[in-house]
Amino acid sequence: MTKLGKNALANYARYQRSVMDSIYSAYQNPSEAKREVWENCKCLCYKQHGKNLKVISKNCQFFSAGFEFTDAVTGMKKFMHITPSHNTAVEIEQAG
Repeated sequence: MTKLGKNALANYARYQRSVMDSIYSAYQNPSEAKREVWENCKCLCYKQHGKNLKVISKNCQFFSAGFEFTDAVTGMKKFMHITPSHNTAVEIEQAG
């Protein structure tokens, strides 16, 4: 697994604990740039037929996000980790 894949998988637990299901639950007054990035995250989630898009981590300048989806080819459950520099999809174990 690549370094980006390992990082994405490590952030899956943070994703599961996150309660920030919108940019507005992460930031009280998000900038226009953050709102635009969030819209791009929503578009990626929609294109992948994803669910449960959440903000995973944040600071005053950047945020990371993620969502779960099922790979259309393999049928495997995956997690998409979205950062300012990369979008990385990794397989996750089916829980229950």
